[in-house]
Amino acid sequence: MTGRTISHYRVLEKVGEGGMGAVYKAEDLTLHRLVALKFLPNDGDRARFLTEARAAAALNHPNICTVYEVDEAQSFLAMEFVDGPTLKDRLGGRPLAAADSVEIALQITEGLTEAHQRGVVHHDIKPGNILIGSNHRVKIADFGLARFVDRSRLTVEGRIAGTPAYMAPEQMRGEAVDRRADIWAFGAVLHEMLTGRTPAAGAIDPMPPGLDRIVRKCLAAEPADRYQHSEDLLVDLRSQRVSAARPRRWWIPAAALGIAGAAAGLWFWNRAVFEEPVPRFSFTQLTDQPGFETSPSLAPDGKSFVYVSARSGNRDIYLQRVGGSNPQNLTQDSSVADDSPAFSPDGERIAFRSVREGGGIFIMGATGEAVRRLTDFGFNPAWSPDGRQIAFALDYVTSAPEIRITVSKIWIVDVASRAKRVLVESDSVQPNWSPHDKRVAYWGRPGRRDQADIFTVALAPGSKPVAVTQDAALDWNPVWSPDGKYLYYLSDRDGTRNLWRVRIDGDSGQVLSPPRSITLPSARTTAFSISKSGREMVFVQSNVTSNLQKIGFDPVRETVTGVPVAITQGAKQYRSPSASPERPGGARP
Repeated sequence: MTGRTISHYRVLEKVGEGGMGAVYKAEDLTLHRLVALKFLPNDGDRARFLTEARAAAALNHPNICTVYEVDEAQSFLAMEFVDGPTLKDRLGGRPLAAADSVEIALQITEGLTEAHQRGVVHHDIKPGNILIGSNHRVKIADFGLARFVDRSRLTVEGRIAGTPAYMAPEQMRGEAVDRRADIWAFGAVLHEMLTGRTPAAGAIDPMPPGLDRIVRKCLAAEPADRYQHSEDLLVDLRSQRVSAARPRRWWIPAAALGIAGAAAGLWFWNRAVFEEPVPRFSFTQLTDQPGFETSPSLAPDGKSFVYVSARSGNRDIYLQRVGGSNPQNLTQDSSVADDSPAFSPDGERIAFRSVREGGGIFIMGATGEAVRRLTDFGFNPAWSPDGRQIAFALDYVTSAPEIRITVSKIWIVDVASRAKRVLVESDSVQPNWSPHDKRVAYWGRPGRRDQADIFTVALAPGSKPVAVTQDAALDWNPVWSPDGKYLYYLSDRDGTRNLWRVRIDGDSGQVLSPPRSITLPSARTTAFSISKSGREMVFVQSNVTSNLQKIGFDPVRETVTGVPVAITQGAKQYRSPSASPERPGGARP
């Protein structure tokens, strides 16, 4: 096959072969991208072949191998090409570190959750069907045994098919199976990652306590005793991210900023965090007041931080010592909103946005004294390294950056003279000044309104921005590392809202590495700040839950009766209820 052109694909080399046929690396001559072509042998199972195509094509998720095309006439599938080994190859009969096992397990579970929610049971989860790309992205492949099932039951009768070591007991007996069979298979895979062996009948090898509990629950003999939904499995796995990390003797006890509605956290790491490989981290919650808390900024020494809270009735700026529990309201004399605080490089001043006096950028002392106005407009101030200038934007970025609808520019104001100039004419928000005083990072939507990317621009007037990201992901909140070698930012590119970084040339803005995930223990991180020492980070974790209640209603008096009764409980969001109308006789549809 090598060298042949099939349809509009040029076959480059053979990369694998299995029961479903041979797989080749090929070039799509129309779209100029690499693909994997899977060819069905002449005596192959055509029904299974088409099942794989239909099941995978119904799914669109970063952790599921995408099927681009099925050609029934020439019996091949064109799929996403993953440049990396299978999990089976990666294991090689040896266990992985607990932290690595958890990261791979999380991505597998994310993909399974998408499949189950779409009514697809994979039926053959095993290390050989898990691909690990060169970017560490995990992909579930080979949906040849998948079943489309009723979403309310997710149950199907089928022939005994699969790989015995990863088949749930009910699947081995040829009984009806549902998504819990996939969860059993996942448990077997996690067991193998942690121990190097598949679980023996009725026996589970020792492993870290928290992960041991998860594996045992996945591998319960009775489906009713397992996780009923992969979403619940995800919650437990995320809780193991930190505990599974390998301890390092130079760590400092760490912290995090947390609240009922939103939380922020402080993250301590060694200076080597800015060099490959990225070390593991530890986390501790810093605040626990009700309501939201956001827009954190660490003092240069990492010993205190400021943030925004509305606990007083309007948005105020609070100062709190790391490890302390008595926040000080720095703007309590203001009856209007104050937000977006930013410590100066020397830690002596705080720049912030306020609605007072018509709105604008203000400066005050580090403990709230000597407030003075710099501009009569602007948001999200960012200091220059020497503390003489401040960059700011025309538009405010909330905890939901995707809802921005106005066009913004980046301005610079001189702190002493208050002279202002425009730095970036195209759409631009959330500036962050590089520590070597050569470039400003920001994000914006200069072209397509449905795409948000990170850019940097030199400080000289008329300089052209250089793109850091250019893809479909939502990227925002860029922050330079203290040594200027990396640019950190938030992104939803892996399905969660988490932290990423790229290595960058501080002079030219040229990106020197692909994006790399720096995973925080949060599925929705909305803001972060790094200390000047590079040893601490404070971040906001947004946790939003809502549940439904019911209460009696008298339609004649138009008043409620009785007390509310809970309908739903838990950490999910239940919203927009609609009550069914009563039918004659009291029956309900």
